[in-house]
This record gives sequence, structure tokens and C-alpha cells, in this order.
Amino acid sequence: MKIQEVKRILTRWQPSSFALYREVFTQYGGSINMHPDIVDYFMKRHNWHFKFFHYKEDDKIKGAYFICNDQNIGILTRRTFPLSSDEILIPMAPDLRCFLPDRTNRLSALHQPQIRNAIWKLTRKKQNCLVKETFSSKFEKRRRNEYQQFLKKGGSVKSVADCSSDELTHIFIELFQSRFGNTLSCYPADNLATFFSQLHHLLFGHILYIEGIPCAFDIVLKSESQMNVYLTYLMVQLKMSSGHSVPAAY
Repeated sequence: MKIQEVKRILTRWQPSSFALYREVFTQYGGSINMHPDIVDYFMKRHNWHFKFFHYKEDDKIKGAYFICNDQNIGILTRRTFPLSSDEILIPMAPDLRCFLPDRTNRLSALHQPQIRNAIWKLTRKKQNCLVKETFSSKFEKRRRNEYQQFLKKGGSVKSVADCSSDELTHIFIELFQSRFGNTLSCYPADNLATFFSQLHHLLFGHILYIEGIPCAFDIVLKSESQMNVYLTYLMVQLKMSSGHSVPAAY
């Protein structure tokens, strides 16, 4: 028996299944790079290997995670696919207190009261951004004014839900190259197209246009569960002409 298997036994993490992992994620939520639909995409489209584990307490499943390709907790592939790897938020019940047998230096700070063997001050300098439930009337007015000014100058807005995967791929690559030129490599076009096509339901947000030409596009992915909503984005892509500005919140 391997040492890692012994660690999992001692810390009460049991071998699990993808179906059970999906149920736990639906209940407790997690980061986008732990989302079962994205796991399913990489299993079916790229033949990646996943091992699933769950934690049972008082006859109730209170947590689950997976190991990807015998290496990492979570899917870490930000250089080839538009998927953030800044942090790992594992689907866990809020009252769960446990030891995590597998290592990661990307563990979300939200797990601080849950995972007993993590060393937070040494391993995690980044933190989640928790969205306010309400905003001040002054803030909302300022954002509305920015949006109206954008529209008056020839701007328009289109939801990513109304765009095809090919359209999203073309716009993203065009804006990326406009912003970075040859200084930074974009994601492979085929990867973007299949990712957008298979996971279109996870995309969130809008594309901004000036006089019918795309000028701003974030890849925002949205994960919803019974407990929370998790949003992550990669690189703001901008292409602005003189005299135009993008609203701060779009």
C-alpha cells in the first residue's frame, strides 16, 4: 500500500466516484477548477485521469475532492485553457473539521477553519474576494452614469450567452493579440473553441462594442451551488480608440 493511500485512510478520506463528487459539489460548491462539468469535459475530451475521494461523518458526506492525473488537487491548466488556477476551493460542509491528506499550495483561505493541517501564513498570500450583498447609492449612480456615457459614444453591449463559441473564440483572440501583440502567447484556438462550446453554460458576463467593433471581453466563469456562487475571470481584453473608455463594471 502506498504512503498516500495510508494517509487518506488515517485522515478518513474514502475512495469515491464522479457521481458522488458531483452531488457534493452541487450542495457545497467550490472553485471553478473543481467544477464537475469541467472535470467531465477533461475526462471525456482529453482522457485525463481523475481519482475522487469523500469524507463521511455521522452517516453524511461532508466533503469531496479529486486528484487530477495523479498530480494535483484541482485542474491546473491556465497556460493552455482559460481556467484560473489561483486557488482551490474544495466542496465541504461549513461545519467540517478535518485533515487533508494531499498537498496543495493553492488552498482557499475560506478553508482556514476547516482544514487543520494547513499552514496558512507560509503557503497562502492570496485571498478570495467576497462580493458585497449591497452597494451604496453613490456607487450605483456612478456606474450607471459610466454606462450611459459609454452608450452615448457609440457603445453597445452583448451577453456572452448570445454569442456562439466560434464568435467568442474569434473576439477573444483578436482582442488578446491587439493588447499583447507577440509579447504573450494566447491560448490555442482549438482549445478555446472546444472549451467555449462544451462549457458555454458556465460563461458569464458581456462583450462591449464601440461602433459595432468588439472592444472589451473578460472570460468570466460562474459556478452556482446550493450554498454559494463562485466567479472567476481571466485577463481583461481591451481595445479602445481615442476618446473612448470602458465602464468600470460591465
